[in-house]
Formats: sequence, C-alpha cells, structure tokens
Amino acid sequence: MKGDKRRKNPRVRPSERHRELAAVSSMFFIISFLGWCMETVYCSGFFTRFPDRGFLTLPFCVIYGAPPCIAFLLFGTPGRGRLADAVGKRVRERAANAFWRFFFYFLLSAALATLFELVFGALFGAFGVRLWNYRRFPANYRGYICPQFSLLWGVLITSFMALAWPPVFRVVSRLPCKAAAALNLILWLAVFGDFSFNLAYLIVRGCRFRPGFLP
Repeated sequence: MKGDKRRKNPRVRPSERHRELAAVSSMFFIISFLGWCMETVYCSGFFTRFPDRGFLTLPFCVIYGAPPCIAFLLFGTPGRGRLADAVGKRVRERAANAFWRFFFYFLLSAALATLFELVFGALFGAFGVRLWNYRRFPANYRGYICPQFSLLWGVLITSFMALAWPPVFRVVSRLPCKAAAALNLILWLAVFGDFSFNLAYLIVRGCRFRPGFLP
C-alpha cells in the first residue's frame, strides 16, 4: 500500500539534504561577494582607486567563501554539528564545553583556511600570478601563508560561523527550492565560465585579464 501511495504521488518534496546543500551553495556566493567587497574597500584605500581583487572578473573572492562552507559541511558551527556533538560527549560542564568547542573550531578553521591559501597560492604562483603576498610578515612560507593570517582566519571564521552564519543560513534555507536551484546553477555556470576564460587568457597571454575600466 505504501508503495502504491508513492507511485500515485509523483510530487516528492526535496530532501532536507538537498535543501541544505543548496543553502550552503548560496552562502558560498554570499560570503565570496562580501569578501570581494571587503578586499576592494580595503585595497582601494577606501575608494581612492579601484583595485582588481581576486582571480575572477566577477565580484567574487572564492578564498573567502570556500573555507566557511567546507567547515560547515565537515564540522557544523561552533554551537551545533559534528564537532559540538563530539565535544559534548566528552565534556559535560557547560563553560568548559563551550570553551573547547570554540577552541577546536578555531584551530580547525584556521588550518582549513591556511591549507586553501597554500594550495591556491602555489597553484596561481606556478602561473606567475600573486593574488596575495605575506613576505613582509615573519615566519611566512614563500609569501603564501603566515601564522599571523592563519590566526586571523581562525578568529574570523569562528566568529562568523557562531554569530552570522545561523541567522543568514536560516533565511537562505527558506528560499523556494526551484528558485534557489536555478540561481545557484546560473551562478556556478558564470563562475566556471569566468574561471575558464581567465585561466585560458593567462595561459595564452602570460598575464591576467584586466577589464578596460581598471586603471
């Protein structure tokens, strides 16, 4: 009987997992865009000039969007998820539990962001492109990573995931599934096309593509 009911009702609601992944994808673009805005404002000397930030021509810095989204999929947030559950099983006292949840989340998010900077910095460096350079900081590794920014990444990601991610994620999760899927598909195709064009331009011309309106 149950099987018959399923066959009679072809409209099966999308699973919560699919809805969550669509929301995470949307968060990736939101954070990447906010990261691009922050980089642009900071590196422009607060609007004295317009810098070319990131590898893409579109206004996204994916180095900002990827680590928090992957951290969410792997660990959850500092308050809820695999990491919080694992700590909760071992530490019962409330204050100690909160401390260790945030401490381990900080370490893991700092390590994840540092790994991203190292991999993508070395990848672009192989093509002669420097999107950031930490050589002026002590104990840096080839200018790709440094402990100071690793710590900063850990603080920023942990703070964002604890304070901003939950309310924004709840709002994004309520978007109609079809509209969210269509929007994400368009954005992913645009980013993939943008990346492919810029990579091809870099290989053929030996330099990055710069839009004509940039100085």
